Order: sequence, then C-alpha cells, then structure tokens
Amino acid sequence: SMPPMRKLLAFIRHGNAEHNAALEQCPLSREQVLELYATRFLDARLTARGEAEARAVHRTFRALPTEQRPDLVVASPLSRAICTARLAFPERRVTLLEHLRERHGRWACERRRDARELKMEHGDLVNCNGISEQDLLWSEQRESRGAAYERARLALLWLWERPETRIACVSHSGFLTMSMFDRRSPAMECMDEELHEPWANAELRLVELWRDERTGKFRCRLVHRVVQPPVEGSCLLYTSDAADEEDRVDLGGRRV
Repeated sequence: SMPPMRKLLAFIRHGNAEHNAALEQCPLSREQVLELYATRFLDARLTARGEAEARAVHRTFRALPTEQRPDLVVASPLSRAICTARLAFPERRVTLLEHLRERHGRWACERRRDARELKMEHGDLVNCNGISEQDLLWSEQRESRGAAYERARLALLWLWERPETRIACVSHSGFLTMSMFDRRSPAMECMDEELHEPWANAELRLVELWRDERTGKFRCRLVHRVVQPPVEGSCLLYTSDAADEEDRVDLGGRRV
C-alpha cells in the first residue's frame, strides 16, 4: 500500500504591527488598552520594525535546504499578514485565505479592508479569489472559541487538499496559539510541547502534517523553529494579539 501522505507546513506569525507597538510605548491601564483597541488600528499595518522582521524571514528561508522551501504561500487577508508574506517570499504570489485570520470581531485591528482596496495596493502579487469583496466575518461580537476551532479545522482541510506538499502560512498569534495549535483543539494533535507556546513576532515553525486515517484527525510534529531575537529596547508585550479567552482579553501577552 502507498505510504501515508505528509506535508511540510511553514507557519509564520506576522511581524510587529501598529497595534502591537502601541502596547510597548508606555504603560497603559486596562481601560486605556481596551479603548485603544476598540477605536484605532483598523486593519493594522506593519511597523518599520515589522517589515525588517519579515525580511529576516526571507533570509531564513534562503538559508534552508530547497526541500524545505514552500511551493505555495498563503496568508490571512489582514494587511499585516499580507505584507509579512510579500516581504518574506518576494518571488511568490500570495494566496489569501480567510480561515487563517486572527480571532475576529470587537477590535478594529481584526477587521480587514475590502478586496478591491487590497487589489489596488498589491495588484497581481496577491490572489484575492478566495475572499469576499467585503469583510463578512467581522462583527461587534467577538468570534467564539468554537467558531475559531472550526476555522482552524477548515484551514487544515484546505491545506491538506491542495496539490502542493510544501506550503507557507502567514497568520496571527491569537489564532495560532488558541485555535490552530491549542491543546483542546478538536482538529489537530501536536506531538511536541513547544507547539503550544505563544508566538513571537515573525516567528517561524516548520511542521510536518499528516492525518490519522482511522480518526481523520490531523497530527503534526515540529521540524524546525526560528525565533528572531527581540530588538533592543523592545519588550515582549506583543507575544499575543488581541484575543478573547472567555471573559478576559489577552492583549499583547497581558491579561486585562
């Protein structure tokens, strides 16, 4: 019989973005943080530091063996993920996938721009065919944990059914930590404890993915991990984006 199929997926968290940087600049109260995230940073962009972090990902991949470099690059349709993907893989067209978005709702930074605007900015360098013209997912209500788990399952199925066996996926800390690689995720079982850790800016985790043919559940193991050293003068408040954990909010690695 044929050996079971395996895929090599490069999961990457976007580089430092405007809403991450805002949490680093001065100490803020819980109320100030919530107001900031509720009223500013619509579809937050990368900072100059975030762009430099994304270019470092490009250098990382150039140093990897050819058999570990992706044949396909997909990204969340939020601007910080698109720009990270374009800078990390300048030679590749980026396919946008709604399933890879940050946990959405409530915060302006999780709301995306219309597909028409994205096409005007990026032209043929991004493939917008898989996304709706307007953002149909975002609402004033935060996406539920169950809905985010389901999105992670749909993302894995989409990746599994693609003909490419090496795929890069640019996504978000909250979604990757609390949905895709969460211990309680019904979609995937992680063989390595490290995969459950929060993600740093522009962090790369190369994982091997396969499917248990008996249960249909995905499994993965860590092949390679690259965490960029923090920039001097920065702090680690950006280890997780705005993401609800029941009734608390985890903003930049802080409980508020």
